[in-house]
Amino acid sequence: MNGNGNGQKKKRRKRIIIISAIVLVFVLIAGAAVLYSSNLFGAKTNPSQPTPSPSNKPGGPGPTPSAPPKPEMVKIEGGTFQMGLNDVPTKSLYDLSQTPARSVSVNTFWIDKTEVTNAE
Repeated sequence: MNGNGNGQKKKRRKRIIIISAIVLVFVLIAGAAVLYSSNLFGAKTNPSQPTPSPSNKPGGPGPTPSAPPKPEMVKIEGGTFQMGLNDVPTKSLYDLSQTPARSVSVNTFWIDKTEVTNAE
């Protein structure tokens, strides 16, 4: 009888280990899902899309900002300009990426008078 009792204990112990391993895997997967959904572990959120400023006419410059955010900034007036080339002097990929010429409108904006570095 001792041999049969030891066999049952081993089977029971093996079953407990298997069930414990399954529960542990389930808990790890659930924990990773919680961390992922709470942006602590790899989930990337899409930044909110910028809201386009209202414009007087479609494609035209938008309203002028009221005041510069900092005194060392200058206002660049918006407008429309031709960007690109119509006649390409060479067949290099750089020149070909600039065709065809097209009208581009830029809104009025403020920019620093001097270059800004990462140290600032």
